[in-house]
Amino acid sequence: MKPLSKKQFVAASLIALTALTMAGYFVGYERGSKKFMRPPPPRDTADDIIRNSDKILTLTPQQVEQFRPIALETAQQISEVRHQMYKGIGKCFHEYDEKTSPLLTEEQKTKLAEFKRKFDEMRKKNRDKKPGGPGGPDGPGPMPPPK
Repeated sequence: MKPLSKKQFVAASLIALTALTMAGYFVGYERGSKKFMRPPPPRDTADDIIRNSDKILTLTPQQVEQFRPIALETAQQISEVRHQMYKGIGKCFHEYDEKTSPLLTEEQKTKLAEFKRKFDEMRKKNRDKKPGGPGGPDGPGPMPPPK
């Protein structure tokens, strides 16, 4: 086996780093079990916002009810920002692939294609799973009624 040239080593290192970054970003561990991590739905985010506000400020029941629609609107905005962020990250990786592809050998291109195929399969397999966290399968459930 002949040693890698500096260019090949850099390309291989970048591919490995990209693969690990993508895997670490999209796959997480929660409570010791492997689970696909997704952001909570807006209603759960709104419940968290209200719960944290109440914890810090000791809101009255009337204030909690006044905060609820504002928290839900904020949570929906956060959800949209996350969506745009994920689209932007995908675009960055696509551009990265376009720039690094000419540096790869045919064998490396085959390996990368196989990695992407497996990654896409994993994402499709996990797409229908419910998210964890508050209100999710292992979460504490929705916010309790105000005091």
